[in-house]
Amino acid sequence: MNEKIVLKNKPKLEITIQKDGFEIMDHRTPKNNGIYTYGSLKSVEINKSCLAAILKYIPFFWTAPFEPGFKNKTNLKIKLDHKTLMLWLIDSDLNSAATVMRKLNDKKLQTTQCIKP
Repeated sequence: MNEKIVLKNKPKLEITIQKDGFEIMDHRTPKNNGIYTYGSLKSVEINKSCLAAILKYIPFFWTAPFEPGFKNKTNLKIKLDHKTLMLWLIDSDLNSAATVMRKLNDKKLQTTQCIKP
C-alpha cells in the first residue's frame, strides 16, 4: 500500500512511500522528482539551520526578529548510490519530515537485512 506524506502544499513537496521504493514530487527543485529504490538508499537525515540553532541561545534574539535576509536552511538530505537529494523544508511540516526520515531509514534497514545472508 502506498502512503503519501505531504511536507508542504505551496510549492508542493510530497513523498510517497511505496512497496519497493519511494517517489518524490518537489515543485521547488524539480530535479529531485523521481522514483527511487530502497536498495539505492544510503542515508536520510534532517539538517537544521546552524545559525538558528545558535541564535536561540542568545537572549537578544529571543525577542528580536530575524533580519529579512535570514534564510531557513533546514533540509531533508537523502543520500543515494549515485547522488544526494536536498529537499528544502522552508515553511514545511517538520513532524512530517521526521516521519519521512524514520520510514525511509526503516525501509533501508529492512532492505539491507533482506540482502545479507
